[in-house]
Amino acid sequence: MRMTDYNRMSKIIEKTKFHTLKYVAKNDRFDFPGVYLIYSTNGDNLLYIGNTNSLKSRMEEHMMGIGTGNFCSKIKRRPELSQNIGNYKLRYIRIDNFRERHFSECCLIGVYEPPLNFTR
Repeated sequence: MRMTDYNRMSKIIEKTKFHTLKYVAKNDRFDFPGVYLIYSTNGDNLLYIGNTNSLKSRMEEHMMGIGTGNFCSKIKRRPELSQNIGNYKLRYIRIDNFRERHFSECCLIGVYEPPLNFTR
C-alpha cells in the first residue's frame, strides 16, 4: 500500500486554484473524491480540512448545513466570521483511494491544525 507523501500533497495543494464553495457546489466537474481545505473568504486563514467521495456533493452539504461536522453549523456559531458560507475559499487534492484519502486528511489536519476541525 502506498502512503501519501506530505511534501507532494503540500505542493499539489499550493498549486491548486482557489474556488468558492458555491462555485464547486454548482459545478459537476467537481464530482470526484478528494481531500479539501476550506479557507477564510479572503483565502488568508485555513479553517477546516475534510475528505469526501464527491467534492461537489460535500460542498452542497456544507452550505446547506447537512450532516455531522458541517462547515455551515461551525460558522453560524461564530458571528465574528463571515456568515456567507458560499464565499469561503476552497483548495483540494483529488485522491481516489479511500484509505489514502483518510490518511491524507489526518496527516494534513495534524500538520496544519485548522481551528474548526477541533471545535464544534
